[in-house]
Amino acid sequence: MGSSLSISFCAGSFCLTTPLDGNSTSYANGTIPGYDDGKCHLSPFDSHLSTVLTAFIGSIIAGVTAGFFVPFFTAWISWFASLRILLVALWEVCEVVRLRPVVGGEQFFNFWDHVPLLGRLVSGGGDFNSSFFRRSSGRVGKDEDGGQVTVLGWIGWLWATCYAPTTQTLWLVKNWTHPSGGLMIARGLGVAVAALPLTMDVKGRYGEALARLVGGWAHVAFSMFGTVSLLVLGALSATELVLGVVKGVVGTSYWVVAIYVVIMLLWTFGSFSFDAPTDEGFATKGFGKLLAGFAMGCFGGVFVAIPAFVMMMRSPHAPGLAVGDYLRSPHSVEGRLPTEDGKWYA
Repeated sequence: MGSSLSISFCAGSFCLTTPLDGNSTSYANGTIPGYDDGKCHLSPFDSHLSTVLTAFIGSIIAGVTAGFFVPFFTAWISWFASLRILLVALWEVCEVVRLRPVVGGEQFFNFWDHVPLLGRLVSGGGDFNSSFFRRSSGRVGKDEDGGQVTVLGWIGWLWATCYAPTTQTLWLVKNWTHPSGGLMIARGLGVAVAALPLTMDVKGRYGEALARLVGGWAHVAFSMFGTVSLLVLGALSATELVLGVVKGVVGTSYWVVAIYVVIMLLWTFGSFSFDAPTDEGFATKGFGKLLAGFAMGCFGGVFVAIPAFVMMMRSPHAPGLAVGDYLRSPHSVEGRLPTEDGKWYA
C-alpha cells in the first residue's frame, strides 16, 4: 500500500484508508483488480473539479463571513496575489517575533517605509490609508455597529488559518510530482482565495477579545497563529506557481512569465492603495448584508475559478472514477466494492 497522510476506518479484517487530499483511496486488505496497486483514483476531469470547488466555495465563505467587499477585492487581485500575501506575511512575522500584536494600518506602512526598494512598492498606499477611503469601501471601526467580534468572523478566520493551510499543504505534498503544470498554476491561484481576507482584515480585535478572556498573552499568540497560516498560504501559492512554470506550461514563451511579474508588481502596489491590512472589518450583520455577501461570493467565485475550470474542461474523464462513484465509500453498510470497470457491486 502506498504511503500517504490519511484517515483510517477499520471493521473486522477490512480497513479503509482515505488520504486527506481526496485524490485516492487505498485498501489495506489487498489490491482490488484494476485499481492501480490497491488505489482507486479520480479521473483527471474530476481531480480538476476539486480545484474549481476550492476556489468557488472559498469565495462564498469569504463573502458570508467577511462581507460583500472581500470577494469583490479577491476576484480582482487573486490571479496576481502571491506577492501581496508574502509581503503582508513577512511584515506580520517581523511584528510577532518582537512580541507585538498585529494591528495593521499605520503599523504596516511605517514598517515598509524603512525597507529599500520594497518600501517604494508598498508605502505609497499609505496616502490612501485614511478613514475617508476606508469608509468608502464599506469598512466599519471595531467599536462601531457591525464591526465587532462575530461568530461568522470566527468561522471565516478558522477557515483561512486552520482548514485551508492544512488541506492545501497535504494536497501539495501528495501531488508534488503528479499534476500537470496547468493544474499547479490553477491551484496556486486558488490558494489566494483563502489567504487574501487575512491580508485585508488582521482581526486584531479578535485577539483583544481572547486577551480579555484568558490574559494579554493571547493577543500575541493569536497574531502568531494567523501569521504562520498566512505565511504558509503565501509560500504554497508561490511554490505551486513556480512548479507550474517549471513543468513547461509556458514552454519557451518566457515573455509570458515576464509580463505576469510586471502585472503582479502593479497589482500589488494598487492593492495596497485600494485596501491595506488593518484592524477593521466589513459589516455582515443583517439578512441583506449576508445575502449581498453570498451573491458577491458566488460572482467572485466564478471569476477566481476560471483557470481551474478551463483546465477541467480540457481534461479527459478517464482513466479514473467520477466524483459520484468515488464518494460511494466501499465501507458502507452494504459492503459494496468497486469492480474492474469502475462500477459498484450492489
